[in-house]
Order: sequence, then C-alpha cells, then structure tokens
Amino acid sequence: MTRILSKIAIIIIVLAVIAVGSIYFLGTSKADGPVAESVFKVEKADSSYDIAQNLKKQGIIQYSTPFYLSNLIFGRRTDIVPGGYKLSTDMGIKQII
Repeated sequence: MTRILSKIAIIIIVLAVIAVGSIYFLGTSKADGPVAESVFKVEKADSSYDIAQNLKKQGIIQYSTPFYLSNLIFGRRTDIVPGGYKLSTDMGIKQII
C-alpha cells in the first residue's frame, strides 16, 4: 500500500512541475530579436501541436513545447477557430492563447 501511495505522490509531483514550468514560460517564451508583427494563419485541420510548431517556425514564439502545454492547461483544447490572427513577437504565450 505504501508503494502505491509513493508512486501516486511521484506522479502528482511530476504533473505539478510540468504545470509550474508552463506557467513560468507563459510570459517568458517570447521570440528573440526586434519586435515584428505578422498575420498568423490557422487552418481548419491544424491541431494545437501544429499551431505551436508553426508559431515557432514563423518566429513568433521561441519554444513550441511551453506553448503547447500552456494551451492544453489554460487554453482551448479543441475548437480552435481557423483564420488569420495578427500577432507580434513581443506577445507572451498567455496573450497569444
């Protein structure tokens, strides 16, 4: 019984670390370099993972993983509305979500 409780405690700690790490990166995962605005296009078939990868490729965010995790925790997991979004490289993840 003690072994099961210790495994559950470890899982809870790992999940807490992931959540805290995502929260930390909410405001700190901005792209480096000069501030630039661009229109980011979301297609109907894009998943949250695809969007995170595309934001990184376009230089809007620095890291895709914190964006993806933050979107899962704090954002919309489904029903991402396709279309064009005016985004800036000085926006944090929380502002983009």
